Amino acid sequence: MLFFISSTYTRIYVKAGDSIKKLEFAIKYALRQRNITQKEYAESIQLAESTFSNYVKGTREMNYQMLSKIADDLALDLNAIFKTKIMDKKSNMISEEEASIINAFRQIPKDQQSEIAISIISLLNLSRKLDK
Repeated sequence: MLFFISSTYTRIYVKAGDSIKKLEFAIKYALRQRNITQKEYAESIQLAESTFSNYVKGTREMNYQMLSKIADDLALDLNAIFKTKIMDKKSNMISEEEASIINAFRQIPKDQQSEIAISIISLLNLSRKLDK
């Protein structure tokens, strides 16, 4: 099962389970540290309590803007929670095409990934040579 966080700009695919539990724990912990209930926080960002609760549990899809807002509000490190870089330091966000390529690559059996990565790098190097 894949959990994905989507937006018109990017789509982040994350295996459901550990990452969702870590996100749930991080949100609940941050709210507890601030003495804020889920209901109070949901109201503060103009969401129904049930919608926010479903986001937290990972039973409802959350768009990137909402995830980013919650992470900013509660000072959550999404890269650490999801154990993947969802932000590229140069452009601040990976494109939908990049996310699609990453997701497709992750679907390839592990024993074939290295060989395919080497082939892709070889093609990129050849393309650069041809462009010169």
